[in-house]
Amino acid sequence: MSAEVKEAAAELLEDREEDEQKEENADEETSSDSDTDSMSSSCATAIEQTAGQKPVEFEIVYVHIPEDAKEVDLTRHRMKTIHGLETFTQVEKLCLRWNLLKQIENLNCTANTLTELDLYDNQIEKIENLSALTNLITLDLSYKRIAIIEDLDQLVNLKTLYLVHNKIARIEGLDKLFNLEYLDLCDNIIKKIENLDNNVNLKSLFLGANHIRNIENVSHLHRLEVLSLPAKAIIQIQGLEGMHKLREIYFSQNGIQHVKGLPHNPKLELTDWSVFDELERLPRLSFVYLDDNPFSTNNETYRAKAIRLLPQVRRLDAQFVRDESVGVRPWKTDK
Repeated sequence: MSAEVKEAAAELLEDREEDEQKEENADEETSSDSDTDSMSSSCATAIEQTAGQKPVEFEIVYVHIPEDAKEVDLTRHRMKTIHGLETFTQVEKLCLRWNLLKQIENLNCTANTLTELDLYDNQIEKIENLSALTNLITLDLSYKRIAIIEDLDQLVNLKTLYLVHNKIARIEGLDKLFNLEYLDLCDNIIKKIENLDNNVNLKSLFLGANHIRNIENVSHLHRLEVLSLPAKAIIQIQGLEGMHKLREIYFSQNGIQHVKGLPHNPKLELTDWSVFDELERLPRLSFVYLDDNPFSTNNETYRAKAIRLLPQVRRLDAQFVRDESVGVRPWKTDK
């Protein structure tokens, strides 16, 4: 870089520093006017912009957040590190979505109050440094580069866990999450449903877009209400015996040919399988998604058969087939 360019860059930085000092002094003069004006300047994002031999310019974006804030949202600030959270002594929800974070760090200062942590869509490759966050209830680690589920043993109060769109090959590391109710592992490279023995409080399990071929190791999840397994190579539905609380089942985009051991549950409302005999036994069934399975190739024949055999259903594959008051009441007979 030429001497002239360096000099111009230095002058630009000096001017920026003077402006920032003026703004800081002005903030100090007005901070005593109201408690609500008390702000933290500890969170800042530096964006570097370079273009050829032109002077290097730095655009500093300061995020001012009240020190007593219970919700801190730093979405899309191009943050590269987690820092400056020490002053937020009451934060309960921390959102760091869509940043450039590569490591989970410096969160212990939030351990006493933090219940929800959102790290969706960053560049994180490893689950770490979360052991102190024992009050966490919701954790989102979706859209990252995580390959192993680990370092979650201390999060005994966790109820909701998102690990969507990672590189996870095996379900593991969840043994101590006894209170887990919602688990989303969609869009990974998981081949087998396993290691959920201790997660008996699960109510919703999402495993779509993985490499799973068999439904197994879930029959003990008696509290499960939602089971989602679309976009896989599942041929046979089985192993759901005893799951009488199931309300929603998603099995579209599979190769389903047979159903075995499906629980006869009158609360089931949304399903994705191919044997109409089983569906006829569900009087409260109102929504059915069965598209993209082998039996639905001939759309006209399939829809006509489904509508005829399932008079209680009002919506088939996202399309209404009858009004709510039509087809669900017995015909009136003249005396």
